Amino acid sequence: MPAAMTPVTLAQTRRTRAIRLAAAAVAATTAAGLAFTTTSTKVAYPTTPRLSTALPQPQITLQTKSVPATRAAPKPAQHLLGGTVGGIMGIVASYPFDTVKVRIQTQPPGSALYTGMVDCFRKIIKSEGALALYSGMLSPVVGVAGVKAVVFGSYGGISQWLLARKQGVVAGSEQPQQQQQPVKLSGFENALASCSAGLVATIVVTPVERVKVSMQASGGKAFKSTLDCVLSLVRTAGISGGLFKGFVPTVLREVPSYGAYFISYDMAKRAFCQPGQDVSTLSPGLLALAGGIAGVMAWVPIYPIDVIKSRIQAQPSSALVAASSGSSSRPYSGVVDCAVRSYRAEGLGVFFRGLTPTIARAFPCHAAVFLGYELTLRYTAPLFA
Repeated sequence: MPAAMTPVTLAQTRRTRAIRLAAAAVAATTAAGLAFTTTSTKVAYPTTPRLSTALPQPQITLQTKSVPATRAAPKPAQHLLGGTVGGIMGIVASYPFDTVKVRIQTQPPGSALYTGMVDCFRKIIKSEGALALYSGMLSPVVGVAGVKAVVFGSYGGISQWLLARKQGVVAGSEQPQQQQQPVKLSGFENALASCSAGLVATIVVTPVERVKVSMQASGGKAFKSTLDCVLSLVRTAGISGGLFKGFVPTVLREVPSYGAYFISYDMAKRAFCQPGQDVSTLSPGLLALAGGIAGVMAWVPIYPIDVIKSRIQAQPSSALVAASSGSSSRPYSGVVDCAVRSYRAEGLGVFFRGLTPTIARAFPCHAAVFLGYELTLRYTAPLFA
């Protein structure tokens, strides 16, 4: 039997048991709290699964409106309207230079009335007033609108006809559709369309320039108005001899001139384009620059024949009376007669007289012509769509 516990031993034993019970209670409570906390966390805050980097990326497709890379072929009415607008802009911008050119070309043989372009400008303004530089402008403003409408309309129509024939040949070929290149006119075809336009334009150009040159050469003193000039020419020599005088040299000038005109314009536009750029998207400044270059290139090779044309057309129809009386001032019988007599009297330089004002006029004139033409095509396209 165990020995009886003393009061001190009994107290220690009871204290030890109490400490062990308290420690057990604390451990149980802690374990229960951890279990509750873990369970509550799992319920209230479910873990988010990690996204896998292997998931496919979403494909986004933007619906955009397709824009054509090139401008649609203009309608014939657009060519006519564009030529009209361009013609008016060109004549207003350049008419004073044209007056100076005609005065220098048609001054009497051996006279030194005008020593050059600046001298001619100064003397006209001093003796006749600044408005004399615009003498006879009504005829070309009305006429040039028609001339340019015919020229650009003819060029556009003939070009489209040649292009349609060429497209028909390509469409009927055995070449796969996906391998067919855009159809364009060749250099020969472009020259054919350009020269044909010049030939058609001669019918309108000849009477217009006959009236213009007659009024410019007279300084506006021989005729009261443009209408008076027309009626006077018709009364004196009829329609063919009055209004269509100089038809042959006009043909010889217009056909090669318009050939060089449109070809050089097309080449200048293509030279100004960036790689892959369509010519119809060029800026107005570059279009005007290309037009100015085309105007200069059209005048330089045909200037001698223009001198001959101006001299034939500047002769008053009343000179026929002088011819019948044996006067030395008989009119020129034709292109060859005018060329030979002019050369004998004034030398080779006569065929380049007035070239400086012509070039000075050509650049701003045709820059304005092509700018007006191209902008008209561009901004009227929705109306003709």
